[in-house]
Amino acid sequence: MEMVRALLDSMIFDEIVADAQFKADVLKAIGAGDLVIVTTHIQQDQLASIPDQAKRVAIASIPRTALPTGAAVWDSSRWDEAKFDDGVGPVKLGQIFRGNVRDIPDALIATTLDSADVLVTEDKKLAKRVAVASPKLHWSLSQFKAFVGSKV
Repeated sequence: MEMVRALLDSMIFDEIVADAQFKADVLKAIGAGDLVIVTTHIQQDQLASIPDQAKRVAIASIPRTALPTGAAVWDSSRWDEAKFDDGVGPVKLGQIFRGNVRDIPDALIATTLDSADVLVTEDKKLAKRVAVASPKLHWSLSQFKAFVGSKV
């Protein structure tokens, strides 16, 4: 498999820094060019608000590339960090956002799959909705770990 652009849900960063060996393997895969971690302003804001400073610093040491979200939502999107449509890639805003305001961040992240190969999340509701849109675009944490393990 070629290089993978993995869009990580915020909770996956917690899992990476909780396991020193896994973090080392992730950093090796990134260094070898097998993995690029991508995020949006949504995850960046969530990670920056982690109250535990040591965890914030550990997560900040993981290289990642910030991308604009694949869609925009009034009062949720940073306009200079969003694309102005409902998603041009495999996942459309309406496939994830179904009226509950709490779904907006997940919907914006998922629409960014137009610029990533896979979304890594343990959020079952988000994973199910992404899988309906495009079954091959979701990896669980264990699938992500298996990929990283195969590269080191």
